[in-house]
Amino acid sequence: MVDSGVTRGVDWLLDARALPVRLGVLLTSAMGCLLLLSDAPGPVDWIIGLLAVCATAGGIRWPFITSLLVTGLLVLGFEIGGTGPLVPKVGAAIALIELAARRGGWQPWAAAGALGGAYLLHPAGAVAATGYRALVMAGAPLLIGHLMTKTGATNRVRLAVFGATNGRRR
Repeated sequence: MVDSGVTRGVDWLLDARALPVRLGVLLTSAMGCLLLLSDAPGPVDWIIGLLAVCATAGGIRWPFITSLLVTGLLVLGFEIGGTGPLVPKVGAAIALIELAARRGGWQPWAAAGALGGAYLLHPAGAVAATGYRALVMAGAPLLIGHLMTKTGATNRVRLAVFGATNGRRR
């Protein structure tokens, strides 16, 4: 059975061998974000953003700790950053996706709670809007990571049942 492009892409992104390419893409994206989307980012914004990108590398070996670390950098960006911490927001989402895809049990839920708490600590408008933002920004990465896990499990089962017969039973 030939894997779809989506499945191949998911497996490839979570592979440790993809780390240099993934970091290169994230660093390039972070620089573009800070240069093009942020309003005059200062040195603190650059440092926090680059630390958030580099910290995501730990997700391959220590996904729970990495997710908490990048969430901490997000809180730091909220508190001392000069512009909105867009790079740590993306880094925290990526770290939580990777955690949810690599681990089950309480760890993804605890990290999602920490990420949601980070957004709750930095209100942006009415209470309902802040709660909604926290729920979406922590819930979406958790859901995506769990879906990646389910997709991988589904494809392994399909391969075991159908083998290389392209969908026809053996």
